[in-house]
Amino acid sequence: MVRDAGNIIRQVGGSVLYLLLAAAGAVLTGGNLHATLMIDVVTAIVGTLILLCVKLPAPVHRSPVNSSSVSTIRKSCRLILQEVGEGFRYALSCKKLKRFLIFYGMFTFLCVPSGFMAGLFVNRVYGEAYWYLTAVEAAGFAGMLTGSIFMSIHGSLAEQKKMLFCGLLMFVITGVAMGMARNFLLYLVLMIGFGVAMTVVQTQVTATVQRLSREDMQGRTVGLLSSMYYGAMPLGMAVFGPMADRSPIQGIMIGAGIAVICCGLVLIRE
Repeated sequence: MVRDAGNIIRQVGGSVLYLLLAAAGAVLTGGNLHATLMIDVVTAIVGTLILLCVKLPAPVHRSPVNSSSVSTIRKSCRLILQEVGEGFRYALSCKKLKRFLIFYGMFTFLCVPSGFMAGLFVNRVYGEAYWYLTAVEAAGFAGMLTGSIFMSIHGSLAEQKKMLFCGLLMFVITGVAMGMARNFLLYLVLMIGFGVAMTVVQTQVTATVQRLSREDMQGRTVGLLSSMYYGAMPLGMAVFGPMADRSPIQGIMIGAGIAVICCGLVLIRE
């Protein structure tokens, strides 16, 4: 339960942060690029100063080491690689855990057309105004924030499978409808639902991976989960980006949504 609460708090914090970042579009609409970049520089300096005030605990070494020793550095690198390898082998040895990791990678890959290419879709269908892009980003992150709050209230361990299926179904419905929408306000409403669905699925998959992992392997399996995300997302951009230059992006969004529900049904039934 504590781990689930930590996941939800992280989701809420990230959603609030990105919702605030969406205000950059409003700044660009009312000002110029130089003023926007100066705001970015000032906020970066403020954030750095805040971090300098944070006291971190000293690292605990397994044995006394000499930081200047080349052999010690090599041993540390070998130890890190060994632990990463152990985590990878452990994930492959657990059938359910392996399925969830693969599914998460595929889910992230198939999220790209509806989620990460939303700016391209809006540009082609509705126009190039900054406020269009700002509204879309704000709607998406507002949906993620709503999904995080919802999971903090209704994210029961006993209903994880049911909640995952509902999240996937909502993801497909909103993703397909976004590809068919021609009214911008309707598209924004669907984007909010899309953000809710994405957060529900991500939270449930993360909680399930932690629950299926041994306590001494949880950090490594969650690290693999992050690796699947940061590997699948650029791969999706590399695949769907060129496709969007040759085919209507609406069809790609609809096809990706259908593929997601097919993968989800295979995962849930087993």
